[in-house]
Amino acid sequence: RNPATPSPHVQELVAQITHIASIAIDRARNEAALQRSEAFLAQAQKLSLTGSFGWTVDEDPHFWSDETFRIFGYDPGIPITVRLALQRVHPQDLDFVRQVIARTNEARDIDVEYRLMMPDGTVKHVHVVAQASRDQHGRLGLVDRRRLAGGALAVEARRDLGRLARRRRPARVGRGRRR
Repeated sequence: RNPATPSPHVQELVAQITHIASIAIDRARNEAALQRSEAFLAQAQKLSLTGSFGWTVDEDPHFWSDETFRIFGYDPGIPITVRLALQRVHPQDLDFVRQVIARTNEARDIDVEYRLMMPDGTVKHVHVVAQASRDQHGRLGLVDRRRLAGGALAVEARRDLGRLARRRRPARVGRGRRR
């Protein structure tokens, strides 16, 4: 028996199946890379006490990263609204934060610091940096980084390390003295 040459129809089917398989392989690789990237981002945010959020200004629901939920002391996955976020703002900073939110319709970037009052009475200091942008439909949105000064911990820890570094001299590395 002699090997047969596939018909043009069979060759076309093989080409289509090969193309579909290559698309599926590329998609699986891209999804795995995306999952790795998201895991690295979540770990970096947790280590740096930095969360992120997205908000379309004329719509209430927000997107918050898991770390932003931790910063505000809410369970991940609950629908976040401006009203819910404002419940954590320190009473003395509430008017200021409301003014900042009111100014978001002016499409200005945000760079503010304020305090959060947690249900247990703990006060956290946050630094919010947000960049205003418009989507393809002209709706204003904010993409942001929330930097938690971990109950003022991150900022204070940085300051304490600076003071400690100025007080202590670095240890000498190298050979000891000759006798």
